[in-house]
Amino acid sequence: MVARWSIEELFQIGKGQVGLDHYQVRGWTGWHRFTTLAMLALAVLTILAAQQPDADPEIIALTVAGIRRLLNAFVLARPLSPAHTGRPGDEQPEPKPDDPTTGARAESLAPETGDPLG
Repeated sequence: MVARWSIEELFQIGKGQVGLDHYQVRGWTGWHRFTTLAMLALAVLTILAAQQPDADPEIIALTVAGIRRLLNAFVLARPLSPAHTGRPGDEQPEPKPDDPTTGARAESLAPETGDPLG
């Protein structure tokens, strides 16, 4: 019975730490791939947590959740450029007519008249 509880405990950790319960697949192959990658991620986090040196007894060892948060903060999170944030005021200014820096010409910015000959 103890072996069954340890496996259930691992699945609970997998659900909480690596999103084992967040799959949205329609077939066996997709589910199998997702579960394999989630369990691989959990194995890597567990190995990293187990390989910490015990040098100083006053330093608290990192847990699986702590290592996951650190990886998210340092590896996965990166600052977005202003063009990708979508905040007001970060947009690029419109090109001015005859602006040599943008190459825009007054004719290309003029409204259409409807006359095909110009």
